[in-house]
Amino acid sequence: MVELNKDMIISVVIPVFNGEHFIASAIESVLAQTYKNVEIIVVNDGSTDGTEEILKGYQDKITLLFQKNAGQSSARNYGIKKAKGQFIALLDADDLFVSNKLVKQMDLISKNNLEICCSEFETIVENDAFIRNVSVPALDMNQALDKFLEGNFICTSTMIFKKDLFEKLEGFDVNLQGAEDGDLWFRMLTTGARLGCVRENLLKYRLHSGNYSKNFFKMMQFRNKVHLRQYEYLKSKNMLNGKVSNQLLADSFAKQLSFEAAKFVLLDIPTQQRTLMNNINLILYTFLCTNLGKGFLLFLKRIKALLN
Repeated sequence: MVELNKDMIISVVIPVFNGEHFIASAIESVLAQTYKNVEIIVVNDGSTDGTEEILKGYQDKITLLFQKNAGQSSARNYGIKKAKGQFIALLDADDLFVSNKLVKQMDLISKNNLEICCSEFETIVENDAFIRNVSVPALDMNQALDKFLEGNFICTSTMIFKKDLFEKLEGFDVNLQGAEDGDLWFRMLTTGARLGCVRENLLKYRLHSGNYSKNFFKMMQFRNKVHLRQYEYLKSKNMLNGKVSNQLLADSFAKQLSFEAAKFVLLDIPTQQRTLMNNINLILYTFLCTNLGKGFLLFLKRIKALLN
């Protein structure tokens, strides 16, 4: 049982690369937490803009680490390795904690003896304007893996987890340049770790041009790799059933075909051919989740419609 007390340290780890526009706001949102025994670790991942100068202004309030640019996973691993807290909270440099985030999550962790905890969140834009609320599906703490396999519903900056669980799994896979968070949550859940979710918006997740993938094709390929890795793991442990098997394979192939369709768009392939690829994507998903006959008939109908 996790006993919540005011002396328990929570380490908030913030990786940052060229985050001069938002890093100060992110740090301020942690300093404003109603849970006061917080260690803030900021890992400067080789920034070349004004980030370093901004961070110097917080040196008396944060633990500041520096590394040559090696990516977000490496920076998170480094920060967590240096953390003093029993629990780790993650925050991206462009997101914002709501002031009672840590209190709310640690209360749920304590009451339910959790190793992992996420929350719902809202999305904002560069000027902090609200876009929408993002909820999570109904969650049975003892069947979290099954729900996760239906789709990754966890936002990284909402996560709190036990440091010893993270260390047991050797952290984020630095060889993944996309979907590394979903890969880690999957590995955590396969240990039997209990996941809970606070059904309140405890994070403001910022959408802006700088946080979209600069290499969409590579991102899609890594997501596909993670799905297939999950499939192979579950297969090796005899944990597959028809629904899980079809879902993972369908997601993997659908993502791969989406990747191919995106190439068509960027290469300015004619609209008719792009539409054809989108339909093939849908048909393959239907084939994997239902049966060959239904998928093939749908395929023929779509092709006929496109050719007419």
